[in-house]
Amino acid sequence: GGGSAGGGSAGGGSAGGGSAGGCISGATGTYAFRVHWSGSSNGSTAYPYVEVNTLPVKSPGKAGVYGYSIGYTPVYTDIYLGAGGVQLDGSSFMDLEVSTTSISSFKHASLAILGRSFNTTASGGFSWQTFGGTGSTPSNFVSNVAPYKWYVADVTTEMLANKASMLVRLKSVNTSLVINRVELCLDAQ
Repeated sequence: GGGSAGGGSAGGGSAGGGSAGGCISGATGTYAFRVHWSGSSNGSTAYPYVEVNTLPVKSPGKAGVYGYSIGYTPVYTDIYLGAGGVQLDGSSFMDLEVSTTSISSFKHASLAILGRSFNTTASGGFSWQTFGGTGSTPSNFVSNVAPYKWYVADVTTEMLANKASMLVRLKSVNTSLVINRVELCLDAQ
């Protein structure tokens, strides 16, 4: 299946008000899974912190950024113009692993990033992949201008209900992204 525009990157940024399920990206949902990316200094190793997990089954509830080459380390960057976040580019991808056990169906599902395109001259986008399908935002969906904003994509058709381990893979499109936070917002029952 294909999704429609959405998006963003995970990392450290300002949190706004949320919906009943804990979503702060602007998406509406009964459940939220949100990860904040941080680091000790510009250029240091980026690490994920699960900020919110209101899913019925909390485990596995984890996130990571991985490289296609041996020895890859996720980089925390953009602390001067932005709030800072993990860099996602052509040599890396982000995996979110959650449980959809006890969820029988999705009315709507969103994947959102808080961040920006990490390119001085170009906007970017992101794509996602699950065992339920793939989707992508337009390649110019994520602005390169600070401050960071939430970019929300519709991933409803790619989410699978009643899975003990549901993997959502996120990749940058067109340019590098810097992601302060990433959020799955699920309107489900």
